[in-house]
Amino acid sequence: TKFVLNLNGICDVGAERLSRYILKAASLVELHLADNHIGSPGAKDFFKALTGKKAKPLLRVVNLERNAITDSGVAALRSVPEKTQALPKKGFKLLLAGNPGAYPKPVAVNL
Repeated sequence: TKFVLNLNGICDVGAERLSRYILKAASLVELHLADNHIGSPGAKDFFKALTGKKAKPLLRVVNLERNAITDSGVAALRSVPEKTQALPKKGFKLLLAGNPGAYPKPVAVNL
């Protein structure tokens, strides 16, 4: 099953509720939540769901691009494949581009 909720104004509260859905959706293969308002608290809820004992092994794609996830949320999510046995080590895609924590911070250079 592919669940696409891009551009729906989902915030951290909605992300927390969706993270509970992940645990119950046995056939969920792709979850797309790009271009919402999910921040690090919501990202950490997904981290807990994806690394918990009830994580779903069929899940292959989690798209959280262009949200408001900062460094701490991005770091937690990037560690998901190493922290769980339920998700595949190969073939699992976690898409985070466009979040404030997804890239190194710009460095000021004095000339």
